[in-house]
Amino acid sequence: MAEPPSPTLALSVVCVTVSACILLSFIHVWQTIIIYSCLEYYEDEYRKLEEGDCMETSRMDATEFDDSRSRCTPDPPYPHRENRFPLV
Repeated sequence: MAEPPSPTLALSVVCVTVSACILLSFIHVWQTIIIYSCLEYYEDEYRKLEEGDCMETSRMDATEFDDSRSRCTPDPPYPHRENRFPLV
């Protein structure tokens, strides 16, 4: 470049950069709020399970009641499957 950039170009580049940084900061704060609220929710669910304050639930229709299933009891383990990509 033989000539320095015009003041208008420099100002527009600075404004675009600052605007992008401000937008990204708002997105970052929004993501932080969402993640923190999810962590609070699952911490509360875990605390309920640890304290034994569980509700009887069923995987059936909501109108059917099956007291053999409880949120306090863990699901049975899945049968062991072979690895799809074994490390050899």
